[in-house]
Amino acid sequence: MADRSTALGVYGAVLRFVGMPLEKVALYMNSAQVSGQNQLAQACRLTVQDGWMAPYRVVGPASITAWFLQYSVMGFVFQMCDEALSSS
Repeated sequence: MADRSTALGVYGAVLRFVGMPLEKVALYMNSAQVSGQNQLAQACRLTVQDGWMAPYRVVGPASITAWFLQYSVMGFVFQMCDEALSSS
């Protein structure tokens, strides 16, 4: 169970890292920085205005650790509940 939880943690952290541009677009879409027409295009432009790697600059070791722990613990608890329900 520990190896699957670890794999889930790594998988979840990688997906969160890859999805950072989408998170930044969502943050801009929910802010007052976009208005009027073509709000999605405005949010995308704001996301990459400082370069294509700009969304990844906010990711640090603490972010990766938090994502890993979030998904590995969530996977571990799910597996424990699944095992308990299956055996009962």
